[in-house]
Amino acid sequence: MNVWGNLLKKEIRLGVPAFIMPVAGFLIICAIAGFIGQRNGFMWEALIGVVVLAIGLQAFYLAYYMFFSLQAEHKKLHLWLHNPLPAYGLLSAKLAAGIISMVITTVIVAAVGLIAITQSELWGELSSYITFAQIAELGFYGGFTLYLFALSAVVWVMFFWMIFLLLSRVFHSFLSFVLTAISFIALFSFIGWFGNTSVHAALTEWGEIELGQMLQSIDFQTSLETGTDVTTQMGSLSFYTGTLLFETILALALFFIACWMLDRKVEV
Repeated sequence: MNVWGNLLKKEIRLGVPAFIMPVAGFLIICAIAGFIGQRNGFMWEALIGVVVLAIGLQAFYLAYYMFFSLQAEHKKLHLWLHNPLPAYGLLSAKLAAGIISMVITTVIVAAVGLIAITQSELWGELSSYITFAQIAELGFYGGFTLYLFALSAVVWVMFFWMIFLLLSRVFHSFLSFVLTAISFIALFSFIGWFGNTSVHAALTEWGEIELGQMLQSIDFQTSLETGTDVTTQMGSLSFYTGTLLFETILALALFFIACWMLDRKVEV
């Protein structure tokens, strides 16, 4: 555990640039949007727009962080592979460092979003339709879905990075990159085809769980005569246990295949 803990500290230090750059970019864009918005009377609404964009990009944060970390490690691959830990220890330390970094960035984005929403004039209209309990419920399920997507994306990055390392043993780096990109397109084309088959439906569409009544949409209608009119729509959201189980098994399979390739096939 001490070896893994020390490796985690090293991974956190290695990933500092991958943490600082998005946070700095987010704060700079917030400052620009806030300045322009303030001059035109919609500062908080402009910040809400930036926060919505940042939340969408958060889904790919772990994949970006892992790519940055693996790319940095590639420059001194022999040192990384000489660590006494097995491959799953090496990759899980990078994954843990990425999750810690993503949690901090999520808190920063959520804090700016919460301040902007509550300070916005729109909150006077929205507060008649939405309670803090509903916002908390949406935030919980939205965050849960966001992190599941991010974890799914990051194992694909690890899987294809190992394929790139294997190809690099035989081919030039550029050709290895092209072949990896071709394998990526081919595999995702197959997954897209498989996702529309009855077999996939039988494997995933079972065990439906309803999440209760949740806010599904918010519509804004602005008129010079009547002002802003806000309407909301409530509905029942649900997900399939089969889909969650299938995606979890697929993610674990990709992770351990990546570990196996790193342990048995990637040599320095």
